[in-house]
Amino acid sequence: MCLKALIGVSFLALIQRQMFVENFSRNEVNLDITQQPYTDTGYLTFKGSYIKTRKGRLVSAFRGITYALTRRFEPPQRPLYTTNKRVTIDATRDGKICPQAGMLQETMEENCLTLNVYSITYNPLHPTAHDLRPVMVYFHDGAFYNGSARSDVAGPQYLLDRDLVLVTVQYRIGPFGFLSTGTVDSPGNYGLKDQAVALQWVKEYIKHFGGNPDCVTIAGSGAGAESVALHMVSPMSADLFHRAIMMGGSPTAQDSLPTNQLDLARRLADSVNCPTDKAENIVDCLKERPYQALADSLSALYKFGYDPVHIWRPVVEQDFNQSRFLTDLPERSMEAGLHQRVPLMIGRTELDYAWRAYLIINDPALLKEMNEKWAQKAQTSLELGRVNETTAQKIATALRKYYLDDQPLTRNELSARRLGSAYADALTGYPMYRLVNLMTKDHVFSDKIENGVYYYEFNYRGKYSHFYHKDTGRSIVSSEARVPHTGTMRQRSRDGLRLHTAPSQNAAREQIDRLICASGDPDRHRQSSSGSLSGSSSPKVAGQLSLYGSPVLSAVHGDELIYILGMPARFPLIMDDNSNDSLMVAVMTERIYLFCLSGNKKKPPATRSQPNKSARVSNDRRTAAFCCAV
Repeated sequence: MCLKALIGVSFLALIQRQMFVENFSRNEVNLDITQQPYTDTGYLTFKGSYIKTRKGRLVSAFRGITYALTRRFEPPQRPLYTTNKRVTIDATRDGKICPQAGMLQETMEENCLTLNVYSITYNPLHPTAHDLRPVMVYFHDGAFYNGSARSDVAGPQYLLDRDLVLVTVQYRIGPFGFLSTGTVDSPGNYGLKDQAVALQWVKEYIKHFGGNPDCVTIAGSGAGAESVALHMVSPMSADLFHRAIMMGGSPTAQDSLPTNQLDLARRLADSVNCPTDKAENIVDCLKERPYQALADSLSALYKFGYDPVHIWRPVVEQDFNQSRFLTDLPERSMEAGLHQRVPLMIGRTELDYAWRAYLIINDPALLKEMNEKWAQKAQTSLELGRVNETTAQKIATALRKYYLDDQPLTRNELSARRLGSAYADALTGYPMYRLVNLMTKDHVFSDKIENGVYYYEFNYRGKYSHFYHKDTGRSIVSSEARVPHTGTMRQRSRDGLRLHTAPSQNAAREQIDRLICASGDPDRHRQSSSGSLSGSSSPKVAGQLSLYGSPVLSAVHGDELIYILGMPARFPLIMDDNSNDSLMVAVMTERIYLFCLSGNKKKPPATRSQPNKSARVSNDRRTAAFCCAV
């Protein structure tokens, strides 16, 4: 598929559609459903299905549970259940996804606010503290305009080999979730309010699924990570979670969140033949348009190629006597200490959004325009903020000198890597590092939160990646039979980018190990207690791409998720063997589990004797009850 053929929808949306359509008709991809588990709240009975993890563990899967109802451009409403009548809910299949560009109409619907719950065995009628496990609530990525929580893109096959409960949440995206006129007609943030209602649902019901409502970790990637940060400063989410994990996203970018997106609403209205004069007329007309027309409007909203990444965004809501999700800029709230003081794990892949440079370098028209109008296009692509032309020119000149060595971009690997570094730093590097500094600036916060803030960087390139070949629409797969690669894999730290433990650095007491691994060493994760590597190096080979701008030996945005969540719609499941990828699954799921368990990357002492292999599961449950009660 050629880039020039991508008319009407984004390149990424088309790829997502291709993968989604292939798997939608076989909804139970790689799922072993043998019978129906159930859970009972006293008046609600949820019937689910079974899924096997990669190690063969049987997981109770309750999918497609409606946690709220929607009306377009209005806050979510919790469904009403009467306690006088017992209701049985079929939770055996994924709910339909929220409307987005490039998807078949039969796979979507506006009433899409569903969640999936994955747990292991428990007593649904009489849950006790001994049975309850840590909970991780996951918000999907997709730049607030695509993505879903379906089991074939966010499954339990890896994480549920650990003793926790996983909840994946769908929320409204695109204009349905984030249309904001800055008036009472549409204040905005509906998708984030959906998430807050989902957290309320978790607090109320999760104990019936074996989860501890007092030990909830919210986690997300990309837009989901930005959501996590915003929950930390939102009055709507107070006391609904106890830890936070952010992967590859932060709302504290150079381009601060706006108070409205009226200009974007007008552009949307114009694209679907609605009036563009008054906010009231815009919203009234958009409410009447078919949802597919609004979802497919995405291509009309890009400003340069497929930039900016962030089109539909959260806003700082103005006060119209509504329940506001955001009352101030997140950076202001964090700087003032007005955020939930919970342990935080935050990080990204080393090159993250660097792959977007590939879209520029391999398109002659975009490449020419970027060179000729660097200041203007850099402001859009690198999201430099709403500044005047003079300031934009100064910033762009400095960036060109720093990243491009004052050289024009050409279609070669060097240009791609230079521009890719600018993308990576602008879209995730700077925003996330800024958030870390804001979170750790307050000494009181660091002193009061026992486990503080942890920063990681992931740089492992395995067999699969989220970087796609522009012609086939498939993920680039590294080959072990091509060009020899003599580099070895190593884990290292660079003080300039990691969190420090020294009080003078205003950082938390401990840091999480940076997962920086160049390609080649199968023993890369086998660490001694001191963190050093054991085992000898056994170089492998990395796949070589014929396209420029391909970060062959590194990880791009979302690649760490490949080793945390099962994604059978995108990649084959990683088997439990001695392969590099399998070992990385073990590393990543352990780190996530231990953080959810205790707010620390290290396992706390067992409440009884040290566990042996046969007692591992029951001991993890005792530890969970102990840690979450602290």
